[in-house]
Amino acid sequence: MKRTLLYALPLVISFNTAAQVCTTQLVKAHWKPLLNASLNYSEELDKGPEAVTQKVYQAWLASADKAALEVASVIQADSIVSYSRTYSRKAAPFELNDETRPKVELSSDMDFNYYLKFSQGTEAPVLLTPAFNIETSKRIATVLGCTFDESTQQIQAQYLGTWATAWSAYTLGAKEAEAAELSKYLLAYSKEWDKFYYEARYQYPWEKMFTSYIYRDQLSSTTFAAPPNKQLFLLRPWAVLEYVDGAADGSQFKAALSLEWFGINLWQGCFGSNVACGASLISTYSDRAGLDDFGHGLMLHVSNKYSFGATFRDGETGIFVTADLLKAITDKKSEVKSWEKRVDEVFAKIKAP
Repeated sequence: MKRTLLYALPLVISFNTAAQVCTTQLVKAHWKPLLNASLNYSEELDKGPEAVTQKVYQAWLASADKAALEVASVIQADSIVSYSRTYSRKAAPFELNDETRPKVELSSDMDFNYYLKFSQGTEAPVLLTPAFNIETSKRIATVLGCTFDESTQQIQAQYLGTWATAWSAYTLGAKEAEAAELSKYLLAYSKEWDKFYYEARYQYPWEKMFTSYIYRDQLSSTTFAAPPNKQLFLLRPWAVLEYVDGAADGSQFKAALSLEWFGINLWQGCFGSNVACGASLISTYSDRAGLDDFGHGLMLHVSNKYSFGATFRDGETGIFVTADLLKAITDKKSEVKSWEKRVDEVFAKIKAP
């Protein structure tokens, strides 16, 4: 048990000592200078091209160029700079009207594949597909001055989408720009919440309340908030199938009650993959002849639905799986016996000198 706690402690600590995480508010604040320059330019354009001062137009160009350099560096795509410069120069006061104002948009298909689109009027748009990966998320977090989170597309979509909205805001008024930004994320966030409800690991009501409390700042956002990247578990009862080699014959492989004292699950994926994973500190109870009825250890979670782990009692090690994992392995009783035999062989090798 001490060894299990020792291994689990860094995991628990790492999730509770993080600095400020990247939020929608930080992203919006980061692009506020570009948005302001765009809206100032929009205000003068609305009065007519002759009303636009060279100072306001040049201020927007400078802000757009600076932002493009940053975005190109962050997503490792130098073409962003050239396209931004090309389309921003097409936005000179006497070279456009309301229908031909160039703009940049971040769009996605039904599979959450994002792409940037530079367009002007009826001309064929330029499409760029940014590389969404963990390294890009880390660079974005560095630029924003916040803590990197293992979510990849969420922070990247917010960063690029808000940049595109700020760049293109000169084509709209202030209210229209805000509405465009919110409506763009509404569908994406709706899909993410659907995935959270239907694909993430089941939570009891008090666990949902606990998770909501921990992430209250994120979830109380005045704009649309994406679901938390992590699920938290607290005092969670469950049932497992546990094998304890040192138990008396007939008591080795039994159903056991389990209680997860505290756990965490990265439901969207972890370690740079799309496979969900997590861990919980756990105790199990089963009536076994010759051994303590209680075992304590660590449970690991995979793919939001399978869990397994190890417990320790009276110097004996037990391993357990949840029923859904055992069912995924086999549906036949004879094969369950075969699985139990393989476990025996593993323990024999461990005990062999």
